[in-house]
Amino acid sequence: MTVAPDDERATAYVSRLRAALSAELRPSGLLLDPGRYTRLRQDLMVDGGRLWHDLTLRTDPHVNLDTLYRGLPAAGVSPLALPRVLGFGYAQGLALSEWLLGTPDAAAATRAAWFNFGIVLFDAVCDHLPAEARQLSDLMGPGGMEQLLCGRRPEFQPAEHVIVRFLQGIVLRYFTELELGSASAAFRQEFATAIQRMHEAETWLTLRATEPTSLARLWARLRAKSALPMWTMALTCARHDDGAWNRLMAERASVLAAGRALWILDDLIDAHEDRQAGAWSRPWLLLRRESGSDARDWARLLASGIIEAEARQLKRALLRAPAAMREVLQATVHSWLCTLPESA
Repeated sequence: MTVAPDDERATAYVSRLRAALSAELRPSGLLLDPGRYTRLRQDLMVDGGRLWHDLTLRTDPHVNLDTLYRGLPAAGVSPLALPRVLGFGYAQGLALSEWLLGTPDAAAATRAAWFNFGIVLFDAVCDHLPAEARQLSDLMGPGGMEQLLCGRRPEFQPAEHVIVRFLQGIVLRYFTELELGSASAAFRQEFATAIQRMHEAETWLTLRATEPTSLARLWARLRAKSALPMWTMALTCARHDDGAWNRLMAERASVLAAGRALWILDDLIDAHEDRQAGAWSRPWLLLRRESGSDARDWARLLASGIIEAEARQLKRALLRAPAAMREVLQATVHSWLCTLPESA
């Protein structure tokens, strides 16, 4: 989150947010010890670096790595952040697989990390390179997605833009490893619903957000975009084990709570950037619901009590998430809090 020095109300928001999160999370033991976070982050970066090396070497031999690195900033992506994104996805996958399977599964965690990385990159492409994002339509549109969900490779035109082509390769590799053609009909239906809802939400919010819609539909799209990825990562980890699939469906609410926690926190952290971009997120949509106005006004937000209410919602969601995921979720919270400016 970047706050302009002269934006006093945005700075006041950051201060209130820090105070609210500390008041709610610290007494419940939900804030990670800084020393423990440092050690976890070191492990995450090692795993993420290994996965990044593998992705760049084995995903698409036609992607020029120098061109890819040079092109990433245009999509709003720092090359230095990529191992971290992969590392957090891998750690979440390890925690999910241990919870579902009884032991950490590196292969399942790797697929979960690919998925997490893919949606981060897809979000960046849609936000910063909307014209290039349309090059994904053959592969990720309804026709291509139908083929992927049946375990078949769709026909598509390789993208000209290096980042989009790299993303195409990640999508193909992920779906190939999932082997959905041999999955049960129930699994394919659940997985397809999640993927389609996330894809529709992301493309609408970034490429078609000027179209009229209801508050309820807008809220549902925000939830699908930001809360469903964790559910899809859990499905990824349960794909090759019937017992894990059965447990996941029985304890669905706890995984959805983990996803909701990340949605709440992400939107709280990004409130300033979302306001600048004219994008909707939880705090601004809650304010719109309360005030009846589309204006993203700091004074109204600060006076509304929404910050403190969302901090309480975050605590409830973290406490309801699977206990096996507690530490990696705490690390994720700590990582995002580190993005807030200290001067606030």
